[in-house]
Amino acid sequence: MGPETNVMQANVLFILIYLSDSENARHGPVFTQEPSDSIFPMSTGDKLVFINCRAKGNPPPHYRWKVDGRDIDTDLDPSYSLAEGNLLINNPNFINHGGVYQCIATNTFGTIVSREAKVQFA
Repeated sequence: MGPETNVMQANVLFILIYLSDSENARHGPVFTQEPSDSIFPMSTGDKLVFINCRAKGNPPPHYRWKVDGRDIDTDLDPSYSLAEGNLLINNPNFINHGGVYQCIATNTFGTIVSREAKVQFA
């Protein structure tokens, strides 16, 4: 094998390392799923409602939610909990849980805020 073969092998190795690094590159969050306007029928007796939100990022983002512009504290309000980025409403009530929701995803490289999603119970 001559020097040309070694150069080609080095170039192939560089490309493979570059592609591998770019897949693992650290970056801010990007939404892959945002919440959308929803109407949940109360007549079904559902005891749990999901509002979807998911983002990708490296490192993986942390999530928080707002309703009508106020932060939801899932530690203090047992009717709300998080499953990954999704917001779960336990025993939903049309008076307490209807409103405009937004998902916020954050990592060390940035913060993104989802579109507003109007949630109603009928």
